[in-house]
Amino acid sequence: MQRLPILDIVKQSFALPFSRPVEFFKTIGLFISVTVLAIIAAMIVGMASGLSPEAMASLEESVANGDFSALAAMIPALLVVVVLVMMVAAYIFNFWVRAGAFGFEHARIKPLGAALSAAFVNGLKFVLIAILLGIVSFVIISILSTLGLTSSFSEQIASSMDQDLAAATRAGILNQIVSLVAGSIIYSLFSANLTQTAMRTDDEGLSHPHTVDFAVVLILVYLVLLVPVTLAGLTGSAVLSTVINLVLGVFVMFAIGVAHGIRYRICRAEEVGVDTGNTSNE
Repeated sequence: MQRLPILDIVKQSFALPFSRPVEFFKTIGLFISVTVLAIIAAMIVGMASGLSPEAMASLEESVANGDFSALAAMIPALLVVVVLVMMVAAYIFNFWVRAGAFGFEHARIKPLGAALSAAFVNGLKFVLIAILLGIVSFVIISILSTLGLTSSFSEQIASSMDQDLAAATRAGILNQIVSLVAGSIIYSLFSANLTQTAMRTDDEGLSHPHTVDFAVVLILVYLVLLVPVTLAGLTGSAVLSTVINLVLGVFVMFAIGVAHGIRYRICRAEEVGVDTGNTSNE
């Protein structure tokens, strides 16, 4: 079993989306459109649940006073946003996985019902993985805080509430680095299953899924987002940080999908003894 060509995969993962600008901007447009629709739908659900502007004002006051029970009224609206956004994110993820594995000619799952089914399944998996990663991040922050290596979770929230973005960023740098490494390893453990769903097959051939190597790929891909966002945060500019997070965040989402597809192609080639030195699939 060969090792994954880590740097080649990272390079191809970022290069492939730009090789087809039309597909690149179509998927961005799809993501933005569904996100806007999700927000509108959430507002309609919220108003139907009695979340008027006055209620939102009292909600903010209740949260500021430590009363989080009023947040329950927002759950239906939040669920609408989560379901729709995760569905479209998973649909786009599946598209880029298949583009990385098969090329753009075979990137779309057909028929549409099968594509939506695969998006729902992977979307649900993403939610569960996100919950797990959130728990892991909380544990990591707690351990580092107990050891005196970083500020506590409550202190970081306080910095954010004070709108001191630079202080909050400085306080969370170590947490982000450790969480990135741990999160990439944990995600890599489940990544083969996500790829199988995108491929609509159970025979990915990942008896040797290169879990550690793929975790390194994920770390390098995420650093493209983490480093600029951190630098923007250190400047104290919330607008700059938000813009960078949104723009690079979508791009990184595409690149991760492509990386899944390239690994799939390499693993399948290993099964039949084909040389996998060239990761390009243009």
